[in-house]
Amino acid sequence: MKNTILFGIVTYGEIFWECDSYLSLVSSYKKSKHKVELSIFIFDNTDKDNWGLNLPPVDDDIRLNYFHDSSNPGISFAYNSIAEFAKENDFKTIVFLDQDTSLPEDFFEIYYSNCALLDDQNPIAVPLIYSNNNLMSPSNFFSYRSSILKTIPENKLVFKDISFINSGMLLSTNFFFKAGGYNKKLRLDFCDHDFVQRASNFTQSVIILPIMLVQNFSSETNNLQKSLVRYRLFVQDMKEYSKDKNKFLFFLRIDLPHLLKETYRNRSFEFLKIRFF
Repeated sequence: MKNTILFGIVTYGEIFWECDSYLSLVSSYKKSKHKVELSIFIFDNTDKDNWGLNLPPVDDDIRLNYFHDSSNPGISFAYNSIAEFAKENDFKTIVFLDQDTSLPEDFFEIYYSNCALLDDQNPIAVPLIYSNNNLMSPSNFFSYRSSILKTIPENKLVFKDISFINSGMLLSTNFFFKAGGYNKKLRLDFCDHDFVQRASNFTQSVIILPIMLVQNFSSETNNLQKSLVRYRLFVQDMKEYSKDKNKFLFFLRIDLPHLLKETYRNRSFEFLKIRFF
């Protein structure tokens, strides 16, 4: 029986069948009691020279779609492409996953079972996501900055002054397009906050799924050159995201703290040059 859920995984620089999200998704599916197909869409953003993957064999009940874009258009473009595929192939719901998200054994079971909760009033559901034993998502979101929720939510969370990361989000395909999808001009940073803020205009609450995922946030690096490349991307996304924001407040809350952090951590003034020259 065809599954109504499309699991979309965005990868970069990693062989997708070796990534945490893919391995744990397939493992959880095999432990599920539901006799439906597992449909996976891989969007590979890798821009490395001579990058080419010979797809591995998969079980008959797994439908694997793989797309590689060597121009590395970014996460927003990738999620929009996954959603377009879902729409064209009549998937009612989508799950977005990062390559570095570890999923528990009951992941597929819980997500499949909770699809029925989605309706016009409640079109989005998110898990609790932890990193280094701290709850990272969902989070409070005030004056452009996230902070940890003091109370772990159950069942539902009012869509006010909150945000959550992309990975693990379960949502109605129709709602994704109603909310306008992701801003393709945001390649990496702020794309989740941007989408959540627009989505909040169309629904008042978000369902909290009874599951915990573990995320490896891999943006931190001790390599100066990689940090500089990463910071350039951050600045590009920041300028796009902050266009309609309070410039002074955004500078104090996001721009300046991040600049000082990178400058101090890498012991380099190159970040100042990138930001102001």
